[in-house]
Amino acid sequence: MTKDARAELIRHCGALLLFAVLLRFIISYGPMLLQKAVSIASTPAYISFLYYLNTGQILRIQDFPEQNETSKNDIVLRFRDLPPVEEPEKPTPLKEPAKKQELSFSQEEAEKIVISGNCKLPYDKDALLHAELPNITLSEQPTVLIVHTHASESYAEEPGWEYQESDTYRTLDQNHSVVRLGAVIAEILESHGIAVIHDTTVNDYPSYNGSYGRMETIISDYLAKYPSIEMVLDVHRDAFELADGTFGGTAVDGTAQIMLVVGTNEGGLYHPNWQDNLSFALKLDGLMNRENPNLSKGIRLCSQRYNTHLTPRSVLVEFGAAGDTMQEALRAADAFGAVLSDLLLASVE
Repeated sequence: MTKDARAELIRHCGALLLFAVLLRFIISYGPMLLQKAVSIASTPAYISFLYYLNTGQILRIQDFPEQNETSKNDIVLRFRDLPPVEEPEKPTPLKEPAKKQELSFSQEEAEKIVISGNCKLPYDKDALLHAELPNITLSEQPTVLIVHTHASESYAEEPGWEYQESDTYRTLDQNHSVVRLGAVIAEILESHGIAVIHDTTVNDYPSYNGSYGRMETIISDYLAKYPSIEMVLDVHRDAFELADGTFGGTAVDGTAQIMLVVGTNEGGLYHPNWQDNLSFALKLDGLMNRENPNLSKGIRLCSQRYNTHLTPRSVLVEFGAAGDTMQEALRAADAFGAVLSDLLLASVE
């Protein structure tokens, strides 16, 4: 027998010996250990501990009913005193539903809507603009979800509006970032009877990379929890450098301009409803032009999808640019909130 064969034989014999010892231990002590485990699992303290791990609530041992004298081998689980499981709330219609408003655009208004961007996919602008709006039902459950993939985006400082930067034109102070714009829009929508969730999670700090992936998870969780959500609005601000190296602004007459960004599937990612998003954005842009000719910078149609595949009314909105001030951006958010309210009310059944 070779040296390697002897070594292999010794390893096999050692494994068999170890298995024999383990089997003997299980036969000798297994029943006793199992009985001990059953005894521990049946105690109120253990059940209370498991309840805390699963719910985060403390179930006091004294809240358990006294256990009857039963066989010590029986597991007695007593959950009669636990809080009842609440059924998901069904949408409650508003007491006075808003009346659906008629919405139409002239040829002149259609021609004023400018579409730019790197997307080369074909679409029929006039047909999408005049397409009928899908109906929505307003209720006490949320209809609109406002998020911020880049929540730390901020604006040029001015006297009385200074803030601490976390990076260039970025801050974690949400009174001076785009999060404040989201709060303004949410308040306006709610004043029109449109229920809103405003998520203020910071996804772009300390790492900017991966922000859209993290936001997709957040949005998906909200949509699963609240099927009543009809629209996702991702609030941003733009940034571009001028010839002298400074960051430019967009404001006209003290109000920052707004760019609507619509994603597509041209980049290869799944996005079956991008034309529905574009149809909604066209109507939104048309109404902005109608209310304030200087408010809109048009629509940017992109080959990337930017999480706009998650609902048929998803749209990313850039309020001004880094060179604008917060006050200029707030005026834009105020005007946008009113226009968005009108468009959503035009969709009410």
